[in-house]
Amino acid sequence: MHRLRLALLTAVAVVLAVALVQATRALDAEVVATSGPATQQVTTAAPITDGPPLTLRLMTYNLLGSHHTEPGGVHAAMAPAELRSQWGADIVREQQADVVGLQEVRPNQISAFARELPGYDMWPVTAIGSLGRPNQIIWKSSRFTKLDDGYVEVPSMGVTRRMPYVLLKDRTTARTFWYFNIHNSPGDRQAERDRDLVLETATVNQLRADGTPVFLGGDFNERDRALCTVLAKTDLESSAGGSHDGTTCTTPSRMRIDWIFGNGELSAYAMMQPPLVRYATDHWVVATTVRLD
Repeated sequence: MHRLRLALLTAVAVVLAVALVQATRALDAEVVATSGPATQQVTTAAPITDGPPLTLRLMTYNLLGSHHTEPGGVHAAMAPAELRSQWGADIVREQQADVVGLQEVRPNQISAFARELPGYDMWPVTAIGSLGRPNQIIWKSSRFTKLDDGYVEVPSMGVTRRMPYVLLKDRTTARTFWYFNIHNSPGDRQAERDRDLVLETATVNQLRADGTPVFLGGDFNERDRALCTVLAKTDLESSAGGSHDGTTCTTPSRMRIDWIFGNGELSAYAMMQPPLVRYATDHWVVATTVRLD
């Protein structure tokens, strides 16, 4: 009887130990998935900055959150979110966009884009919580695989938002690059926007430290001030034009509040508001082509 009792106790201890290990692994996985600055990320493969030339079509697109077009919303006269999501997917396909930063994304719009664009993967979806859900990044799953991800938390309208970034690897050339998607504070919240850009440009420089190309896109809610800050504090170039020589900032002739900055040779810039876009969102859609040699 004593041996039987001992065997039973041993079996119970083994089961509890296995359960503890599994719980610990699950907790570790959750911590990694929601970690913040780039320095806390666990990169699954070394970035590759050399190789055959790589050409990308990048896009940033503020969807206009679905709540804005619901009855009583500030844009209630526009089409409902379901229809606007279909139009948005059409725009992505028309531009043949490889990677797109989306802003103002509500849960029903996440579902709609996933359904309308089955050839694209999306992050973070809900991986970094509700503070990160309004900003999503999508990319062609046939072209790229995600190696790493993260976010930076910035002040926004009296609270905070999490701005996501992903490290993507081109399946053909094996070259890697970061896409960083942001949406800064609107209206008269200049102090928040200034702080947002301090944190975001610092993040760009962290991601660039090993030479990996970085693309920064999104709704900056600012024109020349955003341009000049990014050009002054990072080595990124503006797809819309403009320059900073260390002292003087030169702005392009046409500017909106949506921008794409990056490394490499930027060309074929498009700032669009055709009828389809005009009925889908209150923003202009911005796209650019980049070549990495």
